[in-house]
Amino acid sequence: MFGRRKGRRFKGKGCKNHPRYNRRHHNNRFLNLCEAKVGEKYVVMNNPDHKIMEMGVFNGCVITVHKNNASDSNIIVAVGESRFIIPKPTACRISIR
Repeated sequence: MFGRRKGRRFKGKGCKNHPRYNRRHHNNRFLNLCEAKVGEKYVVMNNPDHKIMEMGVFNGCVITVHKNNASDSNIIVAVGESRFIIPKPTACRISIR
């Protein structure tokens, strides 16, 4: 009725039009903020620290990592035009994607 075909709507293996394709075939692994690469943009998925959340790093915001050296004890991130220094133990508890 109204021009729709009967039968399977999604043909072939791994069809990209399938509604569950992205969930099944892509790696949606969350990272910790201490594992983030410099210059990349990430979305905060879980932030259990209330002090960092009050500064502006809340769930769902987009952050950019400016400095993340293995030898440093802090990570520098930007949210919009603001930059924040986050200690590495705290950053390892923040989940990003």
